Amino acid sequence: MNYPFEFKELLLTDFVLTKLGFTLYHDGAGDYGTRRLDLGKRPYFEIIKIDAKDDVYDGYGITKEIGSGHYTRDCEDLYFLHELFEEIVEDCTVDEVNVFVEKCKEANCYPYLESYLEWKIEWLTKRLNKTENIQ
Repeated sequence: MNYPFEFKELLLTDFVLTKLGFTLYHDGAGDYGTRRLDLGKRPYFEIIKIDAKDDVYDGYGITKEIGSGHYTRDCEDLYFLHELFEEIVEDCTVDEVNVFVEKCKEANCYPYLESYLEWKIEWLTKRLNKTENIQ
């Protein structure tokens, strides 16, 4: 997906995740931690926060690189609300997705999600039309 997006994006921050109902940061092995969201039936939906580091190689790399703090799940980086939504759609039940949408509404994040969904429907429709025109 190319940036700038053709919809309203919302950057995932600690503040946004807290408003959505994620737990506070649970420290991991020193350079990461987890945040969890209760969506109903399963115990929780978990994402990992990779802590910011001065050097992504912990001082052992040939070159020095800065590693910014960000969220991830199953090796997929999550920077925006729509990326988090896609992970939830992929891994959760319909009821759990509906719970997440309600949490977005309660946290006043729904306009961003709605903008993304409208864009996605338009994008999928264009893609389907291209496929039909080929046949």
